[in-house]
Amino acid sequence: MRLAFSSLSCPSCDVDALVRMALRYGFEGVELRTIQNTINLWELPDFAPEALAATCCKFKQAGLEVLVVGTSVSFAKPDPGNKERQLDLVRKFSAIAKGLDCPYLRVFGGPIPDGQTYSEVLNRDIEGYGEAIQIAASYGVQLLFETHDDFSTSSALLPLLEGIEGEAGVIWDILHPYRFGESMEYTCQTLLPYIR
Repeated sequence: MRLAFSSLSCPSCDVDALVRMALRYGFEGVELRTIQNTINLWELPDFAPEALAATCCKFKQAGLEVLVVGTSVSFAKPDPGNKERQLDLVRKFSAIAKGLDCPYLRVFGGPIPDGQTYSEVLNRDIEGYGEAIQIAASYGVQLLFETHDDFSTSSALLPLLEGIEGEAGVIWDILHPYRFGESMEYTCQTLLPYIR
């Protein structure tokens, strides 16, 4: 079994410290989320466009694969301008993922805001992710929905996946479907075609 970890577990590390730690503990992959206490990776010198090739080289020379870039992208909020802000994040993170030879961005279906319904959020997600998928694809990147928040179970997530015609995948966080009462066997069987 190949093991990977998320930089969420060491949020103050820079890239060099992250690589050293991965080598020390025998990991082969990493999810990039928080680096140097920020999730805005494009603000850090290691992830500037002119530095991405060198940063990618650091990971590859250490035998590490950047498996996914973790984002907080979600179209759930009805706020004016939210859709454009989320699409801008998809562009920024997709450029970073491409520069690191990373195939995936982690995104979310929810959470459902107060006063909103699942159907309202689902419709916004389908519309927003319809565009986001195309943006990510132009960088050679695929979006992966994490089983999380109000889209934790396969019964909640499947209508979104089908609504965007299966053009995204799934990161199966095994805790959340289970804590919402879905058996691991059922989640696996239902989402297996999408699990990456």
